[in-house]
Amino acid sequence: MPAADSPEADRPDYEVLEVAGYRLLRRIGEGSMSSVYVSYDVATGTPVAVKLLADHLAHSREFVNRFYREARLCRLLSHPNLVRGQAAGFDPATGKHYLVLELIDGPSAQAALAIHGRFSIGAAVQVGIDIARALEFLHSRHYV
Repeated sequence: MPAADSPEADRPDYEVLEVAGYRLLRRIGEGSMSSVYVSYDVATGTPVAVKLLADHLAHSREFVNRFYREARLCRLLSHPNLVRGQAAGFDPATGKHYLVLELIDGPSAQAALAIHGRFSIGAAVQVGIDIARALEFLHSRHYV
């Protein structure tokens, strides 16, 4: 197991550095179901985000189905305030279920708050409007 401050600490399972032709560079998010990595397509050099289903859920039909439902919706739903999905599948070489997403360059809202402090009223209103537009889009298609 790598030390917490070593370069390997943010790597996925620290042996799995490539999944289905996507090179995983560093973890940028993690939840109870999955982890997301800044990555790139080895064949094209295109930067992407790769989401990996957590190993402890990979054998649960319910969670695998939920993961692929998200993948399908990410590819079908096109809106400027939603992240687009590009590909999904199972990589037999690593035993990982993966979802390839467009990479959004920049910090999360939480990271921006930590770096810059409170948003100005105008910036906070714009973030709220962007979220509302995405929710309205999803609601109009009966997903929310």
